[in-house]
Amino acid sequence: MRTGAVLFAVMLGSAGCGSSIAPAEGWVDIDGDGIEASVDCDDLDSAVGARRQWFPDDDGDGFVVPFVWTTSCVPPTPTASEVPHPRDCNDTDPAVHGPSWLFLDADWDGFGDPDHEVWGCPNWEGRVEAGDCDDLDEDVNPEQPDVCDGVDNDCDGEVDGEQICDLSPWTGLDASIADIDHDDVNDLLVISSAERQALVVRDLRTGEDVQIDLPVTPDAVSVSPNGGTAVVGHNGWASEVDVQGGTVLATWPTGVRGGEIVHGGDGRAFVFAKHFNDPHMSVDLATGALVESLGDIHDGTVDLHPSGRKIYGATWNISRPELLRFDLVEKGLAYVWTPDEWKWPFWKGNVWFHPDGTALFTHDAEVYWASDDEADRTLRGELQGREELQWLAVSTERAVGVHVATRGELAVYDADDYTALGTHELPTTAGGLALEGAWVFVSAAGDGVHVVAELPEPGPDQPSWATLTIPMKDLP
Repeated sequence: MRTGAVLFAVMLGSAGCGSSIAPAEGWVDIDGDGIEASVDCDDLDSAVGARRQWFPDDDGDGFVVPFVWTTSCVPPTPTASEVPHPRDCNDTDPAVHGPSWLFLDADWDGFGDPDHEVWGCPNWEGRVEAGDCDDLDEDVNPEQPDVCDGVDNDCDGEVDGEQICDLSPWTGLDASIADIDHDDVNDLLVISSAERQALVVRDLRTGEDVQIDLPVTPDAVSVSPNGGTAVVGHNGWASEVDVQGGTVLATWPTGVRGGEIVHGGDGRAFVFAKHFNDPHMSVDLATGALVESLGDIHDGTVDLHPSGRKIYGATWNISRPELLRFDLVEKGLAYVWTPDEWKWPFWKGNVWFHPDGTALFTHDAEVYWASDDEADRTLRGELQGREELQWLAVSTERAVGVHVATRGELAVYDADDYTALGTHELPTTAGGLALEGAWVFVSAAGDGVHVVAELPEPGPDQPSWATLTIPMKDLP
């Protein structure tokens, strides 16, 4: 039994040596390489085998597209590969290779949440590089500026960055207010205080106040267009003040009894008389030289146009209301008359400009053209609802104001089509007179709104005036 079994095994081994299982019927393999002729790329050459799968690498970076292939005897392109890896995320860009760890971008601001990691290509929708510290707020990411709002806007690990911010609802201002202006360049409030015979300068970034004593009791104040200096109107005098250095640069006699003052930004201050038929004066801030100009303004206000070449004002001139315009010329001011002045429907009050200088907003919520052509001072539109304004500030996108009738909230409008966007409730009523009880300014960066108001019921340790800053993104 044992010998027979061994012999049988040897016979089987001898039968299989140098042979193969018989091919199926119809099999053709001329070169004997074991590949049937119908799939052999060259059945006369045993060194050439069957057609193969080739994976594209069009950008030649060594990374391929694994799920797209071509079957052929030779590579379809010089860089095609038989191996389906490593994977290419973009086969048209040799600088982009395979997948990496990416992060969820739930707010679609281009920065991902580092706590939600996933493996994938960078062009995968909703998956980006890390860097977001609040993936539910599109206004929080490393490209955002840090503003005073108690939030780490730029994701640098510091709330409000290096800014010193007072985020209490109202920040007390222990000074009476005769007039107030905003240094748009340095984000300063410049306040003339008759009670103190001084200017009070509040830095809205730090909340700090600096007092600059004046030689004469102040009335009106106006900041230069390029910031840093201001002119102060007194009863018969005008002063120039360095608001950043905290010094009075010069004081000149004008003979103009009270009224408004405008810093022209061209080395001159323009003083407008409060009393009817008094002259207006331009003061050379280097020499004190005076130039008298004509043009009536009575019981109204004036402001410099964004171009720096014109001054507009809204006034009531005994017999008729007017929207005034003065051009800055070499010899003082040139009054620019317009026909049908009696048709202006507003009473009196402030004027405010769109930053591009094309539109002028009035106390009666009407909007006029402010231009050099024939459309100048013609009606352009009105703020939706036509409510009387106490004060207004205009940015490139929004007009934000306090109404005489509703002083407990800000009204927000589209600055271009004048539609009402909504309101924002204030923590207390912005009280006071229609023209003197509240001021609104847009911050230098255009990202915040400053409200200055007289508090209706100040306590023993609470001043009567206070300031409030509201981030622009919190408004409608």
